[in-house]
Amino acid sequence: DFSRPPITTHKGEFPAMLRSTIILAVALLLGAAPGAIAQEDSECLACHSDKTATGTRKGRTISVYVDEKKFSGSVHSSVQCVACHTDLAGKEFPHDEDLAQVDCGSCHGREQELHGKSLHGRAISRGDPLAPHCDDCHGSHDMLPAKDPRSTVSALKVPFLCGRCHQEGAPVAKQRVIHQDHILENFSESIH
Repeated sequence: DFSRPPITTHKGEFPAMLRSTIILAVALLLGAAPGAIAQEDSECLACHSDKTATGTRKGRTISVYVDEKKFSGSVHSSVQCVACHTDLAGKEFPHDEDLAQVDCGSCHGREQELHGKSLHGRAISRGDPLAPHCDDCHGSHDMLPAKDPRSTVSALKVPFLCGRCHQEGAPVAKQRVIHQDHILENFSESIH
């Protein structure tokens, strides 16, 4: 019955699952059948924009949801998914799970070099499981410029960001030798 209005959410938008189904149906009609090469972001978001989408990493079930609105406002919104997820370039979808770690240094070489020399970078080199990688501080699909007050790395949020791991009682503070007390308080009073 075409006289009925379409299924919508309270904001008048199509629900993510319905939108994903429509995108997939259009892709199928255009000849992008299962087993086709996934190179366009819309093909990735056909599955990853569904809030219930899950995958596996190292045998654990994880969410693979990507918030389209946040991604479209991120600093990487103009970069194709396969530019970062290079192990998927030229691959068929649905793709394998347990994807390779994104190599931020392929575009951010100087920053990667500096990070590699830092305490965190050296901890990663040693294989320390508590060592933070780029996305642990900067985010992944929702990265904002450091000057944006909503960014996790904006000047006013950095003490809280560092405090996630370094405050008393946090895993890093409990399991690693850190030669300071009251790190979060000291940092918040420092020049930084």
